[in-house]
Amino acid sequence: MIDRDLLNEWQCNFVAEFSSSTSPRNTLIAGPGQGKTVACLHAAAEKMKSGNTKKIAFLSGYRLTADLWAKNYLPTSPIVVDQQSPTMFSESSNSVALTFKSLEQRETHDSLLKQASSGGLLLIVEREGFSESRIFEISENILDLNATNQILLISDTPGTYPSSWKHLGPSHSFGREFIFEPETLILPSTQIRLAEYSPSLTILSKLQKRIQTLDQLDWREFEILISELLASDGYEIELMRGTKDGGMDVVATKDLGETGMFKALWQAKKNNITRKVGLSTIRELADVRNEEKANKGIIVTTSFLTRDALKRVERDRYWLGKVDNNDLKVWIDRKLRE
Repeated sequence: MIDRDLLNEWQCNFVAEFSSSTSPRNTLIAGPGQGKTVACLHAAAEKMKSGNTKKIAFLSGYRLTADLWAKNYLPTSPIVVDQQSPTMFSESSNSVALTFKSLEQRETHDSLLKQASSGGLLLIVEREGFSESRIFEISENILDLNATNQILLISDTPGTYPSSWKHLGPSHSFGREFIFEPETLILPSTQIRLAEYSPSLTILSKLQKRIQTLDQLDWREFEILISELLASDGYEIELMRGTKDGGMDVVATKDLGETGMFKALWQAKKNNITRKVGLSTIRELADVRNEEKANKGIIVTTSFLTRDALKRVERDRYWLGKVDNNDLKVWIDRKLRE
């Protein structure tokens, strides 16, 4: 049964229509932030309940999106991801979260093809983030292995596809298309609920989809972005309240095994590119790190550090660190591409 408390009208309509679709190729088209991922989660759950789908694979061009799929599957649905090995099918799981890069690993690639050969595989592909030719190649391989497999492509806009994918209709058709153009964006009250599941509502994903640029972020969004980057690197995160935080905006901890626990205090400075971070800020961060008995204090900024500030960070490099504008862009690009 479709949970109408979690879905809006167009999502409910999509879930109902896709649940009965027997087309091997399907596309869900809706605008950014409209809740496509949530709708797909519910639709996949309905497919599982009906018995028409046995296994589900979510394929994205970005590690962040795949991680969010693996961690935020619907707890009340029959979709189960192995948290220890989210890229591999197992007896205890019926869903995997993949990136195109992860498919370069033979074990992961073979696991996907083995399930596809058995049939009943639903492959959900996020179109943004990778070349369409690669999407076509993988999708066709899956469909060729068993007639009971299905592909669901998620996209912000209709696209142009190879002639082999043309249906009885427009040349851009990918089998059966579900096109939704809601008149208004999802209400804020609904967005709060969807944010638990929808990768498109994260700051990093907005940068990824070019909905927002780094320069357009306000100071709080910048702090949230840093917390997302750290979380995707495996840190436990405490995002401070944003006012009178004592010089620390994000507290990041990680268990390093034999090395023990590591704790870093991050101070975020959303500055104009010409406004450099001075020595006084680094001194303040050093004092806070010492008071909190953290392993390291790190300044992260959209600008750069003055010469004296850089000298202090270099001098105390075992206790202090910096991520300036150049470092930040490399970090963001790595998370989007890895």
